[in-house]
Amino acid sequence: MLMSKIITGISFLTATGILWVILGSVISRAAKKQLDIAFIQGISGVLMTLLLVPAGFFCQLPEWPVAVAMLLAGAGNYYIFLLMNKAMQTGPNGLIWAMIQSAFAIPFIMGIVIFSVPCSPFRLTGFFILLLAMCMMGFFGQKTTVENSGSKSCKWLFFTLCGFLLAGLNQSCANLPSYLLKNTEADFGMLAVRCGICTAGTAAGWLIHEPFRQKDYPVRNCTLEVILMIISTLGASFCLFYALDLLAGAGMGAIGYPIAMGVTIAFFQIYTAISLRERLSVPAFLSILLCLGGIILITL
Repeated sequence: MLMSKIITGISFLTATGILWVILGSVISRAAKKQLDIAFIQGISGVLMTLLLVPAGFFCQLPEWPVAVAMLLAGAGNYYIFLLMNKAMQTGPNGLIWAMIQSAFAIPFIMGIVIFSVPCSPFRLTGFFILLLAMCMMGFFGQKTTVENSGSKSCKWLFFTLCGFLLAGLNQSCANLPSYLLKNTEADFGMLAVRCGICTAGTAAGWLIHEPFRQKDYPVRNCTLEVILMIISTLGASFCLFYALDLLAGAGMGAIGYPIAMGVTIAFFQIYTAISLRERLSVPAFLSILLCLGGIILITL
């Protein structure tokens, strides 16, 4: 029974990572086509919240610490994507995606230090291998091919580092309910409620930000991006929360984000090499192999 939970959790984390690649492609496309990513996120959040509102009438609502954590996670998603989009306008998309997603280190440490998640030598080795893969991408990865970006080269790195810090806090908030909730079985009603609260946080982040931002981009030609964001966000949220619950129940909650991030980083590097034709250097290719090796070790 325990092994079944672990295998199911890892399978859903793999699906989460692949769906996150779609999210990354939406942000990348918006940066390339000069679309209003704030509007895309905000409208998607509003529509997803309205879609999930009925779950609140038929399912038990979570206690306030869980609700607050999910609201903060949703709002954090909104601002992370803004920072990522800003960085991708002048920097290498694959490298930026990898550096921000490497914030999985923060919830991993939180699980071990605060919630006493066991950390075997294999698991610790896998964690450091994943971090090594991130360092390789950061120091030896793809070079930016954006025209006239020389004067802005430091700006994309600044936005990327800010996104990294915010992503670490965001992932910790998203991971908290799996430790706080007692039921780690397949409670899809509660999953729907948690997803609804999270998307409400995204919508709230947009509504708070909207009056203060400069609307540089026209609100048009965003239909495909909104649809892709809704599908990938809902799918990834359900898969992620379900997987985190299962792994937390098996005493392995800390490995959830590292596995999902390792999968999405590896696949996004492949996506940028094929779709965006960003040069995949030898160190970047080796970092993909390290990600896969780290994922295997961290599950042992």
